[in-house]
Amino acid sequence: MDALLANSRATEVVRTFFEMAGELLPIFYDGEEYTLLNVLECVNALDNKRTEKTTWITKYYFHSSRFSESSIFKIPEETVSVLSLERDGCPECEFKACVEANGLTELIFEELWNSEK
Repeated sequence: MDALLANSRATEVVRTFFEMAGELLPIFYDGEEYTLLNVLECVNALDNKRTEKTTWITKYYFHSSRFSESSIFKIPEETVSVLSLERDGCPECEFKACVEANGLTELIFEELWNSEK
């Protein structure tokens, strides 16, 4: 995902996660207000020795001790991609769990790395 855009209902549900991750920018379209998240949280957590790369990253490995409190972030090696961290599935603590618990749609999560594998 390159950017996160939320309607007013979704913004209220995920506001805490958006605020922890970056700057919330209002976007107006067709009489409705949306929020664009400009992710500023950039975490140097990629394990460069184990990560597999060609022109882009094909298999991710991270140093789990380097993650911050925010569950939405970017990495310096890929400043366009917005990533989300899932720790324990708590809707009050994690963006993905919050999205799923509140029935928000139009966002697809793809597992890129699992510390248990």
